[in-house]
Amino acid sequence: MRILLLGGTWYLGRAVAENALARGWRVTTFNRGRSAPDLPGTEPVHGDRTSADDLKRLAGHGPWDLVVDTSASEMAPCQVLDGTCVLAAEAERYVYVSTVNASGMSRV
Repeated sequence: MRILLLGGTWYLGRAVAENALARGWRVTTFNRGRSAPDLPGTEPVHGDRTSADDLKRLAGHGPWDLVVDTSASEMAPCQVLDGTCVLAAEAERYVYVSTVNASGMSRV
């Protein structure tokens, strides 16, 4: 499986990347390169997801079976939609995961 992870250097994104690598999946991460170092074993692509040029450059690294978006919680919905439109031709599935309330969740 080949996945693109929007984010991928800290918190939930890093956990998703670690899990995917442990499964033997090919993982591309897209982030600004500011929060934390890129996880070894990933194919990091640095850029700003609000930049159309950066998103087009990212699309050139596809295709992917899955895009996992863990880094859009502070973005306007129209900005998230812009990114999904650019990546749509390069991905079979797109999953958005909000981390806003993840720290408040507990096991049942």
